[in-house]
Amino acid sequence: MNHYILTRFNWAKGKDTWTDERLELFTKYTFPSVMNQTCKDFKWLIFCDPQTLSPWCSELEALNSDLVTVIFNEPPHKHEWYNPTQEVLTDFFKPYILGEPGSRVLTTRLDSDDMLAPDFIERIQAGVDPTLTDQVLLCYYGYIMDKEENYYNKRWSDNPFVTAVEILPDIKTAHGANHMRASRISKNILCVDKNPGWVCVVHGDNCRNNLDRRGVRGTPVVVPVWKT
Repeated sequence: MNHYILTRFNWAKGKDTWTDERLELFTKYTFPSVMNQTCKDFKWLIFCDPQTLSPWCSELEALNSDLVTVIFNEPPHKHEWYNPTQEVLTDFFKPYILGEPGSRVLTTRLDSDDMLAPDFIERIQAGVDPTLTDQVLLCYYGYIMDKEENYYNKRWSDNPFVTAVEILPDIKTAHGANHMRASRISKNILCVDKNPGWVCVVHGDNCRNNLDRRGVRGTPVVVPVWKT
C-alpha cells in the first residue's frame, strides 16, 4: 500500500513575491509537521511552478530527501490563481502515483500553509478498510490558528485534509473532487476518530482564510500538546 501526500506549492506564482511569503509559512509550519510524523511510510510530492526564480528554486530543491520529492511541473491553468478543473488535476497527478495494477494507494491533500498532527499519517492508514475498493478518510476535528498563533477548536467535516483510498490504475486522487465534495471520490466516507488531526493556518496573504469564514467563535484554546 503506497501513501502519497500531494501539495501544490506555488503554481503560477514562481516569479511573484507571494512565493517568498509562502515559503516562510511552509518552512515554519507545514514542512516540520510532515517531517515529524510518527509514521514515515509515505512519500510527499511537492509540486512547484517550473518558472520559480532563484533563490526560491534552490531553497525548494534543498527539501528533497527519501521522503520528499520536489517536482517543478504544473497542469494547464487559465489565470494566476491556478484553478484547473478537478479532471485536469486528476490527469496531472496520476502519472506520479506508482504501484502495480490492483494495488491499493492512498493520496492525501495538504495545502502549503497548513499543518498535520504528528500522528495524522498513522491514524489515516489505520482507518483503511481492506474490504473496500474505494474510500475517503477524514479527520473532522482540528484547529484554526490565527496570525497571533492562537488556536481555536474546529469541527470541519468537509475539510481540505482529505485522503482518497483507491485501487490502481482507476484512481481520482485526493484532488479528484473539491474538498467540500469528497463524496464525488467515494461514498465510503469515514471520520477516523475525534482527536484533532490538523491545523488550518490563517494569515494575511490568504484573504479567503479568515476566522469568520471558517465559523470560528469564542476564546482561544490551549496550544495543542504536540505544538509545545
